Amino acid sequence: VLHRASGREQVLGEGDFDFAEQRRYPLDLIEVRAGDYVEYECTYENSTGRTIYWGERVTDEMCLVNLYRFPAGGETLCFL
Repeated sequence: VLHRASGREQVLGEGDFDFAEQRRYPLDLIEVRAGDYVEYECTYENSTGRTIYWGERVTDEMCLVNLYRFPAGGETLCFL
């Protein structure tokens, strides 16, 4: 969700994740202004009976969102 400094919200994407169908979900260009921020949330379903932590292995929970800014510049191009 893109939270605008004005208080308005814009849902950028939502839906269930399918491990077998990992792909990009491109968006139209969106202007993010000073005071705006992006928030993302994940809900996990754990049927293993054990605690699962965040990590990069396929047995870990991997809630990630990559955002790219344009034009390139500054210290960082990709935000996680």
